[in-house]
Amino acid sequence: MRKGRIVKMSQNNTLVLSSKAMLNFPFKTKHNMYDIIDENDNLIVRSYKKMDFENNLLYLKEKLHLISKARYFFKENGFEEVLTPKLKPQYLKERHIKKIRTKYGYLVPSFEIEHKKLLCLGFEKIFELNFAYRDDFEDKWHSKEFLMLEWYRAYAKPKEIVNDFKNLCIFLNDSNTVLKIGSNNIDLERCEFFSYLELFLKYLNLNIAHPFDKSKIILEHNLEPNLTKSQVLDYLFATYIEKNLGKRCISIVYNFPDFTFLAKKEGKFAKRYEFYIDGVELANCYDEENDFVRLKKYFRASTDKEFVDYMAFGMPQASGIAFGFDRILKLLIVGDSA
Repeated sequence: MRKGRIVKMSQNNTLVLSSKAMLNFPFKTKHNMYDIIDENDNLIVRSYKKMDFENNLLYLKEKLHLISKARYFFKENGFEEVLTPKLKPQYLKERHIKKIRTKYGYLVPSFEIEHKKLLCLGFEKIFELNFAYRDDFEDKWHSKEFLMLEWYRAYAKPKEIVNDFKNLCIFLNDSNTVLKIGSNNIDLERCEFFSYLELFLKYLNLNIAHPFDKSKIILEHNLEPNLTKSQVLDYLFATYIEKNLGKRCISIVYNFPDFTFLAKKEGKFAKRYEFYIDGVELANCYDEENDFVRLKKYFRASTDKEFVDYMAFGMPQASGIAFGFDRILKLLIVGDSA
């Protein structure tokens, strides 16, 4: 007896997918899409969930196409593709990143440490598009395993990374300089820059350059009582500010408080830059700290002794970026950040 899963229905026919071929039954089925029926329209197995196989297939094909395009972009621009370890017995301690630990070591949350070792060895322009792992909560924009794109330029400043970012986004958008997301037309050739401090003043009327009442904010927003100042600011930024960024063009936020030690410092600020399109944080760029004298005080808490040795040997001036590639894929393919 012939049978198969219903994949298409019309007024006079039902198309089913069998184990061997596509079958066309000459009747309109009384059952639902993805149920399994026989040639007499008897129900064999009811589909336990409805899946949009066609759209899933189209999304995966477009995803693979954009991954190939990204690799082509970097190779055409003189970058070398590298592959670095994803399971490390030891890893650098970082304040804001929760790593996934296994009995064999840590799954790497980014490729930064390994890429900087390569810069120390003499590589000048490198990129990697691969999976990274973080113990994050999971939602539309976060998952424990995700695609990360990182690239580094030796002897470069962040402005060169900004140009890479703009050109890559345009190239992935079929060389169209305008990205349409919902009702927004986003100019990918243009960037607007905001300091971290001015955004708090603009959207929250909060001057974070001066001492503020952290406990009052925690109480007002019903937050965990033991949060640090940086965690409170992260919450406010993610909740009230991010959604306003990148609505007309690429928004870049700079002059973050000195909460990170792998970026160069300028006064009280880290030379770190975050990139936003349509309210979504896409990338984090550093003017990379390469002064071992400045860094060594942090290495006391480091567990990656090999990285310490490489940095003591010396890394050239460099800039690099970590780009959440799954996020740009959603914006490009689905065209909606809501």
